[in-house]
Formats: sequence, C-alpha cells, structure tokens
Amino acid sequence: IPGNFFWSAVGVRTEMYDSFSNGWKNAREIAMEKSYAFMDRASEDRLEGDFQRRSYLANALRRQAEGDAVTREELAEMGFLILSASLDTTSALVNWLVLHLALSPSTQRTLRKELTAAMRDRGAETLVPEMYQQVRTLPYLHAVLRESHRCTPAIPINVIKKNKASALEIHGETIPQNSSILLDSYSVGWDPEFVPQPERFRPERWMDDAVEGRKGTLRQVLDHKMYQKPFSQGARQCPASRVANFEVLTMISQLVLDWDIALSEESEKSVRSFQDVPYYQGTTVQPVMPGFSFTARS
Repeated sequence: IPGNFFWSAVGVRTEMYDSFSNGWKNAREIAMEKSYAFMDRASEDRLEGDFQRRSYLANALRRQAEGDAVTREELAEMGFLILSASLDTTSALVNWLVLHLALSPSTQRTLRKELTAAMRDRGAETLVPEMYQQVRTLPYLHAVLRESHRCTPAIPINVIKKNKASALEIHGETIPQNSSILLDSYSVGWDPEFVPQPERFRPERWMDDAVEGRKGTLRQVLDHKMYQKPFSQGARQCPASRVANFEVLTMISQLVLDWDIALSEESEKSVRSFQDVPYYQGTTVQPVMPGFSFTARS
C-alpha cells in the first residue's frame, strides 16, 4: 500500500491507486451532496432535533452567517472531510479488530476477563464510562487496539510532502530539495529489527513489561507518542480522536462480552491468518471480510 501512494506521488499510476482514487471520488460526491442538503435544510430552519442543530456543520453555518469568510463550497468540503474521517477510518479499524479477534480465541478470553474484572471492581453489571477514562484500567483492551493498528493500519501513510524550501539532512542522510517524502506508520511495525515475528498478532507487545523492556534500545521508537496511536498525536492529531477511540473501544468491548467470535466453517478452509485475507484501498484500507460465526454468550 505505501508503495502505491509513493508511485502516485512521483507520477506513476497503479491499479490499486486508481481504485483508491475512484473510491475517494465517489465518497466525495456522496458527502458533498449530503453537505449541501444539510445546508439547505439549515437555511430553511428544517434541522431536526438537538443532534443536528448542535452539530459541527450547523455551528459552522452560524459562524458564516455572522461574517466568517468561509464560502458555501468550502463548508461543503469540510463536511466531506468530517464524514470521510469519522466514518471510514472507524469502520476500517473495527473491521480489522473483529477479524483479528475471530482468529484469536485466546485474545477474546483475556480481554473478556479484563472487562468483567473492571466491571466487578466498580460494582457494575454492564460497561460504564469510568472504565475508559484511563488506559491503566483496561490495558489489554488498548493493547489489542494498538496491535491491530500495527498489523493492519486503516491508513498506513501519514503524510506525503515535498521539501520545496531546501535540502534536508537527517541522521547524516541528505534529501535533495523538492523531493517527495513519504512518512508511513506501517514499515516500522513490520520490520523484524523492531518487532520480533511481526506476522503474529500479539497484543502483549504493548503491555507495561514489554514497553519497559524496550527502553534504551532501538525498539523504543515503537512507544513514541507520534507512533503509538491510530489517530496520531499533537497538532496534527485527529480532532475527533477521543470520540472515535471511545466509540471503537466500547463497541469491541460489548461485542466480546456478548459473543464468541469465530470464522465460519467455510472461511476456516482458506483463512489461517489475517495475512490470508484480501483487502482493498477505498478511502481507507478495508479487509474483504470473510464469513463469521457469532455465538451468543449467556
């Protein structure tokens, strides 16, 4: 996947990039249509309920009416980015997580044990918001999320830029001026020098003892704040990361508590590892989901 983006950046088209480009175009057309329809309803005072009236786009329209220089077309583009960023990234992350869990019954058991213990400690019979306020309350759940992101990131490339101003020297290497520079979150996570047996799904890599064991070594880069989260960090962090993260964590928690997740008998014939599952490049990298078997837990 990173290679396809790189070749496109330097002017070489590939079949996978064309698939991504067409998917992005279709997503943009749908989102722009929905954004304009929302703006028309707002101008006619036909927004329904507080959910729509207090939404980001509704507030942006009010600021525009007060003299904000943002145009109608720019607002529609903002609506497109919000929709694509909030829906496609989260759905891809959840899809990959469900796939990894289906392939790892032991991960489900460990995660279920952690969740039930956290509920019991709070005298609760269901999930409660307090469980998700601090990572240390559910460390294994967060480790499962991180390992899924390492193995199968929904967006494997963070940035493609050009150093137009001047050449760059980084760790003794000179990057000529006007070079295309690709920053990705995929390569390090699959480099055996940093991650032993990278083809294995092992959430334990992200537990406290493993993190402590990497300190002072080359591998400690895995725990850098700019690398460790699916939604990035700092000024470029996804503005809705807290909502998306909470949404994913609670959804996966409830699924694991309610169901035993496995591959269907037919899928088991061809899928032994997540690497056997084909994927496609839409607006994000999505798995072609195999058949599943969900058995309700008492």
